[in-house]
Amino acid sequence: MCKIAGSVLGIKHGITFSKNLSKSRRGIRRKVIKSSVKKINNVPKVVTLETRIKLSSRTRGVSVKVFDGSNLINEYTTITSAAKHLGIDKKIISRILNTGISYDNYIYKFEIKDLRVWVYDPKYKLVKLLDNVLKTSAWCNIPYTTIYRYIKSGKLYGNKYYFYNINSKSNPYFGNKD
Repeated sequence: MCKIAGSVLGIKHGITFSKNLSKSRRGIRRKVIKSSVKKINNVPKVVTLETRIKLSSRTRGVSVKVFDGSNLINEYTTITSAAKHLGIDKKIISRILNTGISYDNYIYKFEIKDLRVWVYDPKYKLVKLLDNVLKTSAWCNIPYTTIYRYIKSGKLYGNKYYFYNINSKSNPYFGNKD
């Protein structure tokens, strides 16, 4: 019996219970990862390849170019996608990134994404340059999704800040890209 209602704290289970629980949970994690259909409010939502590419371009990552001698074989948006396509573990590609030593006949070139966020005041004076949107979110105490929206729109947030990244068309740091 539980000492506190609704809490299993302090309860010791027998060996057979632990084994049965372990068996019942096997494969659950793998099924979730393999599935490309997610349910939101019990409505299935299919995540398309285009959506995944857009999400990977927003997140921290390293793009990978694979060459066979001087010929480009393929370009991947992330280390994980390169590993899946080449049929190797992503740790091997990470090791090649860190050491520069290739384990096969391919040449790997890596490009680290620039995720910095420039924060300007209303007079376009640089206030702060932060490493990524999450750090900007913590610094400004604003949800990161809001920062993404203001980066995309180029509008002034709360009469305080403008937010820009490397892809912003009107980033004062890079001048006007139009």
